[in-house]
Amino acid sequence: MQAEYPDTKWSGPPRAFGTGRDGKAVRLSVIHYTAGSESRTSAAGGAAYDKTRTDGTSCHVFHDPDSSVQEVLRANRSNSAFGEGNRLGVQHELCGTVQTRAQWLDPASDAILTRAARAVAKDCVDFGLEPRKLAWQEVRRAWTEFPNGPRGICGHHDITLAFPGPGRSHTDPGPEFPWDIFIARVRQFLGGTPTSTPQGDDDMIKVLAIAQANGNTGFYGWAYGHGLVDIPNGAELENWRGASRFAAGGLEVSGDEAGLDQLKWVLDKIAPAAVNVPGGEQLAAVVASAVDSRIAAIARAVNDEAHERSAE
Repeated sequence: MQAEYPDTKWSGPPRAFGTGRDGKAVRLSVIHYTAGSESRTSAAGGAAYDKTRTDGTSCHVFHDPDSSVQEVLRANRSNSAFGEGNRLGVQHELCGTVQTRAQWLDPASDAILTRAARAVAKDCVDFGLEPRKLAWQEVRRAWTEFPNGPRGICGHHDITLAFPGPGRSHTDPGPEFPWDIFIARVRQFLGGTPTSTPQGDDDMIKVLAIAQANGNTGFYGWAYGHGLVDIPNGAELENWRGASRFAAGGLEVSGDEAGLDQLKWVLDKIAPAAVNVPGGEQLAAVVASAVDSRIAAIARAVNDEAHERSAE
């Protein structure tokens, strides 16, 4: 048997885990901490302990500063987050305990974050998860709206809040876990670090086309890698710069009838480009709204210029 992640060792199964997912499928990549040490042998030690412990606990993968160790295949359930979380989640145990943000970013913990982010990025690719932190309400919807509903990344605490009950009190990975850093790192593994600030909607059109051609790699990773930042649920764009540049060739849009024609062409291309791209329909709606707004602005400018000329 081989591990399902790069640079990860396969330890063999723990004492307790579940075969299959009991009618569900992966919708969540879940972050935990072990409440133990973060030494360079902690991942192997955690997997060894799970082979003998009698409380029925296990996970999919342990991550320490130097190594990652997998003990349960992702097709199966590890016993990590009660029935709902186990059936929906791939469970990642970060070797360490509750810490401040600064401590999470010290050299040892930072190395753990990187290893875990690389594995979570693979979950996103393999299971079509959005590389973003889900709110606990979305975690609940992943269960109640299955097989639809949100797909993404969460912590054990989000499972606790989404499915409360006796004995469900875990709050890991803790209130100061650097989710912003972690999610950014996941996205880097998906598509590479953006080399420049987003230039506008011409990038978006290109990304939609690229994503359509490479759909099985996941839309969100491609979007991030090609210069678009933070697309929560495919419905918002950070660093939106209006509609200054459009179309596949990155052509300048002029404030006249030619610009209107160009923008209308883009609008006609958005819906087809979004087909079969995860999150594409929501994103297309945002783009369409922006294009409509830009068209209206140019139309007003053209009319104003016509009135000025007629008044001369």
